[in-house]
Amino acid sequence: MQLSRRKHKVSVKGSFIGFFTILILLLLATFILYPLCTVIFTSFKSNAEVMVNPVGFPRHITVANYPEAFVMGGYANAFLNTLKLAIIGATVSVAMSSFMAFVLTRPNFRTRKYLYLFIIAGMVVPTNVCALTAYIQMSAIGLVNSHLSVLCMHVAYGLSFLIFIIAGFFKGIPTEINEAAVLDGCSEMGIYLWVTLPLSIPIIITGLIFQMVGIWNDMFFSMIFLGKESLKTLPLGTMKFHRFRATDYSGLFAYIIMCSVPMFLAFIIMQKQFVDGLTAGAIKG
Repeated sequence: MQLSRRKHKVSVKGSFIGFFTILILLLLATFILYPLCTVIFTSFKSNAEVMVNPVGFPRHITVANYPEAFVMGGYANAFLNTLKLAIIGATVSVAMSSFMAFVLTRPNFRTRKYLYLFIIAGMVVPTNVCALTAYIQMSAIGLVNSHLSVLCMHVAYGLSFLIFIIAGFFKGIPTEINEAAVLDGCSEMGIYLWVTLPLSIPIIITGLIFQMVGIWNDMFFSMIFLGKESLKTLPLGTMKFHRFRATDYSGLFAYIIMCSVPMFLAFIIMQKQFVDGLTAGAIKG
């Protein structure tokens, strides 16, 4: 009798916790989806309808905002610039980070703990702290108004976090695999290229996604180092569109949607590898 009562209390408690959890998740989903839906709905409205019906579903759907925003915001050029920066910056960052993480996780590297902590400490440094110094240095070597300056900044600031997550994954690779490779005559570079990297594809893709999203959404470094119109990125294109069409909310939201869709599609395509990398790094690190 007492056992049945205890089971009943446990089931009631579990049901209450489950209900409360679902309620919290629904509230969080509402807070996230409501602004997103507002942006999407507004992009299909005319400006006149936005003034009358700012947050509701569009009464008369129009797609004219998209081609207008495409032309007025210089989307094509900005998209190519952003894509180039994101691909090159993410690839270089992950390549450097994976190599450094491999070195920092080797057992025969005595000072690896201190160097690792020094590198990881870079995650707490705000990006705007070194902006003035970085601009002076880039100007001195003639890299202002060049995509290379933005790439250098993103690579430098992305290394700490990428080394942190990749090293956590590398630490979980069984040492027996590396020892077997050494017995087969494999060098340290060979272990890195032919053993460690093939086993680390999920965390490599996770790092690529993290870095690409950061570069894709960056306005700070682009605004500082890129003054030429031909070099500007999508965030700067959004700012330009808003500056010249301040009250064209429909066009602005259409431009924002066009800026967001590429990264959304990339995440949908690579979401399995992204989640695998995060979970594997969490378990093995």
